Amino acid sequence: MRILIEDSAYYDIPEVVKMLNMHKKTVYIWIRQGKLKVHKLGRKYLVSGKVLRRFIESH
Repeated sequence: MRILIEDSAYYDIPEVVKMLNMHKKTVYIWIRQGKLKVHKLGRKYLVSGKVLRRFIESH
């Protein structure tokens, strides 16, 4: 399955979970470990498209 990721877009955790087809706990573990860089907006985590694309390419 091909995923369309806009480099200039920001994705919240539920969107990232769907794109990666992973459990949300796994995504939060990657965030805590520093493997997936996020921006925090209030209580919400956002992942830039550029960061998400690099993460997918490296894993």
